[in-house]
Amino acid sequence: MKAVDRIRSYLREKLADGTFRPGSRLPGYLELADRFSLSYLTVSTSLKKLAAEGLVEIRNGTGTYISGGHPLTVLINFKSSTLPFPKLAKLLKKHTGGAELHLDFEFAEVDDLGLPSVRRERQANYKAALSVLPNQDSICEMLPAQLMQFEGYQTILQELQPVTVRNYGCALPFVGISKQMGVNVRLLRELGLSLETLGNPLERWKELRDQTRKHHKMLCNCTIQPQLATLFPHTADVLLSQISYSEELFHGRAPLFQSEGGHRFFEIVRELRNIPEDSPENFFLGGALFHLNLPSWIILQNFSPAHPEKRIPEFAFLPYHMPDGRKICNIGFDCLKAFLRHDLTLNERERVWKLMKILLSRPFQLEFCSMTGMISPRKDIAPTDYCWNRDGRWDSLFPTPDAFTYTPLFLFNAEQIHQLSLLLENYCFYQASEEETAFRMDQKKIPFSFQSRFPV
Repeated sequence: MKAVDRIRSYLREKLADGTFRPGSRLPGYLELADRFSLSYLTVSTSLKKLAAEGLVEIRNGTGTYISGGHPLTVLINFKSSTLPFPKLAKLLKKHTGGAELHLDFEFAEVDDLGLPSVRRERQANYKAALSVLPNQDSICEMLPAQLMQFEGYQTILQELQPVTVRNYGCALPFVGISKQMGVNVRLLRELGLSLETLGNPLERWKELRDQTRKHHKMLCNCTIQPQLATLFPHTADVLLSQISYSEELFHGRAPLFQSEGGHRFFEIVRELRNIPEDSPENFFLGGALFHLNLPSWIILQNFSPAHPEKRIPEFAFLPYHMPDGRKICNIGFDCLKAFLRHDLTLNERERVWKLMKILLSRPFQLEFCSMTGMISPRKDIAPTDYCWNRDGRWDSLFPTPDAFTYTPLFLFNAEQIHQLSLLLENYCFYQASEEETAFRMDQKKIPFSFQSRFPV
């Protein structure tokens, strides 16, 4: 074994058993030369190579030290509405305290990365950043690092459920939001109904519409930001409940929206209304009977002091089912990505990777999801492991082996979803005809490579 390999193995062994820690001063060159029966020059040359690798730092006049003693500031790009930054900071401190990573954390809203000036500023001001982003290709992010280069990458993958991720090379599934139909149980009782007598509400949609109107309530609504085209993901479960998924229907030339199931889909979503968040007619304030795409986080946000806009007196989830009987499980995962600037040392890169492994570990995932109402991609976390589901009350939010588990990006790509959402908004909110909308949506759902060329 070469001298540099012997010294490297010795240092890693001492780091593993706790003899050395980041920032520890190494024995002098003469002592190392005596320990390994090497010359002073060989020890000096070996330590210079290890310094180039980032394992040690040579400080002229004071000695050689294990790298990692200097704090590194890592920017966390995150959505504070999911978990307030002070709570996230406390959680990170708790789970990284014993790892001796020597990391400081600063926090910023991830949605602001949509501004090019913000991206440039953050990339210039921070050597390292972690971002929790939706699972889709996007230019609205800091330059993502390749994660396959790190030791233990494959082990992490094996610990996670297989999730459709756009690029596993630079993104790992972090947490997911499960969505199902939400029911305002109190309003349901006012209509003389119960969950036991409701049955499949989509089969009696017109009847329920008429009943809610008599009580001056709304059947279903949502809050769509006008600058974002996101309506189709809110209604994808309804589509699948009317038309069982198949490659030919969803990805081929066969009519999807111009079909009997498509017609039923349009009849259902026609009742959808876009309501301001603070309107008393909003589902989250008890003003509507149904929410077509209620997220799992409502379990913890409802009546939370941090979310005064969430005040549903009593609610329940109703799973969707496809016509072939399979349960529909819509889980959209956010991904964890890293920005590692070119001037990071090898040791600093490894410390950021260790942080990512902590964030994907069972203890962190379980506590984070228990605080947010989200679902972990880890294989070793069962539904009843979450503090909000100890009694199994919300088991319907979790996939079963025979369920059709998907995310809207499995059905269509991001550009198609954007276009389908715009067309659906025109139909639901701006009186576009069903015939024209269905025709145009069928055109947009066909992959471009299959479409005919425009006539010259």
